[in-house]
Amino acid sequence: MEINQIKDIIKDLLSDEAKLSRTKISQFLIQNLKPYISKELYELLKYVDDVTIPKRKSILETVMEELSLQDDFKPKVSSKKVINLNISISDMDFLNKKQKHILLSYNLNTLIDVLWYFPYIYENRILTTLRSLKTEETGAISLEIEKVSYEPSEKYPLSILAKENKDYIHLKFKSKDNSSVNWYKKGQKIVAYGRLKEFRGQKYMVHPKIFSENSKEINIIKPIYPLGRNTQLDMDASTSKKRKLLEEAIELILNYYKSYWQNVEEILPKSFLEKHGLIELSLAFNIMHKPQFKDFKSFDIMLQKAKKRFLYEEIFIFELAMLKRRAQIKSLNSVPIQADKDNIIKEIESHMGFSLTNAQKRAIEEISIDMNSSKPMSRLLQGDVGSGKTAVAMACSLACLKNNMQVALMAPTEILANQHFKSFKNFFEKLGYNIGLLTSSTSKTDAKKLISMGVINIVIGTHALIQEDVTFKELGLVIVDEQHRFGVAQRQALLQKNHNILPHMLYMSATPIPRTIAMGIFGDMDISVLDEMPSNRKPVKTYVIYQDDPKDMDILIKHINKELSKGRKIYIVYPLIEESEKIDLKAATMEYEKWKDIFKDKKVLLLHGKMNDAEKSKVMEEFKENADILVSTTVIEVGIDVPTASTIVIEDAHRFGLSQLHQLRGRVGRGGLEGYCFLTVQSDMVKSQKPLEQSDTLKRLKIMVKTNNGFEISMEDFKMRGPGDVLGLSQSGFLQFNNVDLKNQEHLVLMSNIREEIPSYKKEVSKSLGFLTDLRYFKNKDISIA
Repeated sequence: MEINQIKDIIKDLLSDEAKLSRTKISQFLIQNLKPYISKELYELLKYVDDVTIPKRKSILETVMEELSLQDDFKPKVSSKKVINLNISISDMDFLNKKQKHILLSYNLNTLIDVLWYFPYIYENRILTTLRSLKTEETGAISLEIEKVSYEPSEKYPLSILAKENKDYIHLKFKSKDNSSVNWYKKGQKIVAYGRLKEFRGQKYMVHPKIFSENSKEINIIKPIYPLGRNTQLDMDASTSKKRKLLEEAIELILNYYKSYWQNVEEILPKSFLEKHGLIELSLAFNIMHKPQFKDFKSFDIMLQKAKKRFLYEEIFIFELAMLKRRAQIKSLNSVPIQADKDNIIKEIESHMGFSLTNAQKRAIEEISIDMNSSKPMSRLLQGDVGSGKTAVAMACSLACLKNNMQVALMAPTEILANQHFKSFKNFFEKLGYNIGLLTSSTSKTDAKKLISMGVINIVIGTHALIQEDVTFKELGLVIVDEQHRFGVAQRQALLQKNHNILPHMLYMSATPIPRTIAMGIFGDMDISVLDEMPSNRKPVKTYVIYQDDPKDMDILIKHINKELSKGRKIYIVYPLIEESEKIDLKAATMEYEKWKDIFKDKKVLLLHGKMNDAEKSKVMEEFKENADILVSTTVIEVGIDVPTASTIVIEDAHRFGLSQLHQLRGRVGRGGLEGYCFLTVQSDMVKSQKPLEQSDTLKRLKIMVKTNNGFEISMEDFKMRGPGDVLGLSQSGFLQFNNVDLKNQEHLVLMSNIREEIPSYKKEVSKSLGFLTDLRYFKNKDISIA
């Protein structure tokens, strides 16, 4: 329904109290007003039919006030010119050297960067009165100085007593220079902006900003731009000076190019704006950068609308980039791999000696269909710990080998590469295929030659596999374990190695996330989900125990002895390698001696991240063959497969994320044995935490005890830490959003929904939107739109 029609209905109700009292309006307003009013007011609409008539009238009057702020809110077809915003900071002659330097140091290289660099807070400097300002509120007050004093022994040496009519307030400063007393005189008119505090009936502000009564910096809503951590900035200036310099530079640019950004063409499709009730770009820029409002409440209402617009815009551009990346991959050529999925499944089951799950069979079918195309597959295979991703990878590899093509499998660590090498070697050599290993510890000269000749059918190595001087005779499939993201440069390297034919790509992730979220974040890939566990895989029993409780530790040691007597193996994992002075945390190198002493007649080994790859591999091999206990850091987190390992003890479990705990727990119970996981914490540590931290710690531990479902666990981890940490993408720059909060469930669902919508707007995607998408996500210009 049109906004003006809604306003007419509300006006009619407000003009007739009898009609207002008998009309049920709540459901109608809820269905029609969500895009147009503030979240707080929208929540009140749920109860509008149940409140008193005066209260109902008050709510509807507030609705009308908010709607009147946005008469021009409904998006219109823009007649504005397409203006080039990609103007380099270096070419802006009206900026001085320091201003250019600080802008460039914060990666603000063009006018586009500046326009989308938004304030993080806004100061409400619209003048108010001392009596109307509440304690702990921030505001600007016009005052007259009554007295200035300086007491060096005081916490705040400089104190100004000022008044507003008959009301007094103290302005306090930590000034070390008593000459500052001379800056202020009795009777002087000033404006103080700060947070109002009160102690024993006395009102005061600490370090308020002081302005003259005629200053242009008062009676405004002041945008405050962020200062991030910056190691490139080579200027001897305090934080406040840096901010002032940055804001002056931004102000100059905004003023100089005012006609540009106020007349900029709308970049989002008109129908998308209308569907989601989004304001147009030039209005959103005005609200964010140049707020012109007489009161802060009106501004805040429109600010939420501007933020909503840029949230949807950011998601739209990200998802458009994912679809473009997907289209780019599909525009390349690949060699079809013909495979009868039923025969492949039968052969895999025959040689492995067990039946595949329905989920594994479904994934093999989906991958087989993709690989049978002349367009390269780009598929994510995700599943819980122990769901059988390796068996699926072997089935796809077998299909590739039967087409006389080679397979490359890349793992994130040498330990995992060695693990895959042994598994693939045991399976494929019986079928007559040759398996090669390429890591920093292996001799490469002969292997490279055999790979280029096609003698080695499957080559397994670390991520350096594609970066080194390795050529393939005919590479058909690349399997990337632990789902390292492949950029354009890596794909280009594969094209060069493979006669300009892109091999099919299968990414595997051991951090399962719900499909809808995965589609939103990894929109450039198809997704196969292993949501079923093999029948021989039993849930690992999980317990929380206190390290400093002798009874708990006695139970743990008795359990370990019992398992060792059955010929089982034990992991004991620590989060750090060596003692830290800042964190009272046990270290594997120190505790190793303790465990050796407790289990004198058993073979105890130590594994940690400071060992080189050859040392790690040697320790793991020895543990599998003839040792009993492995004391380790988290290098065993992913992919390590010791079938006789039944118990894992995770020390200082509160130091790990949920997904990491789940991955570690997945190292046991892999051979059909009963698995046990002990999460240990210090009771004093938990009790000493702040309430919120303690609650978070206990919540994580309870989730681990309650469920073995990796999808549930990773979802909780998403909420707590965000996918950048959970999926190991925090350093990639790939998920660095300004407006999207990936811990926010609503934002994650929104990403998936918008991704589904985008194809319907295909004809409305402007060149400007395409250009901004390329600029944000394809700076290497692998996709180019003029």
